[in-house]
Amino acid sequence: MTEKVLYWSTLVAAVLSLLLFIVSVSLISGNNEVREKIGKKQEVINVAKNVLPINRQLSQALYEASIEKGDLKIRDLLTSQGFTIPEKTSSKSKKNK
Repeated sequence: MTEKVLYWSTLVAAVLSLLLFIVSVSLISGNNEVREKIGKKQEVINVAKNVLPINRQLSQALYEASIEKGDLKIRDLLTSQGFTIPEKTSSKSKKNK
């Protein structure tokens, strides 16, 4: 009787160990996938951080060009991207007076 109990308890312990090993491997695999996704997102953030000043300068240049030249295509492009462009004022006529 003692041998049967020992046999079954050893078998149950072995099966539980195997199940815990399988769960551990799957969790490690899932963790590695999450780390890869986070690494890719961090890389995009780092690149965007370097490009942001250039993007601001380009937006500012487009904004100034649209105001100075009254270019409707640039104005439409900027307004479609969320910029608000004031109407061109007659500052030149005020300076001449």
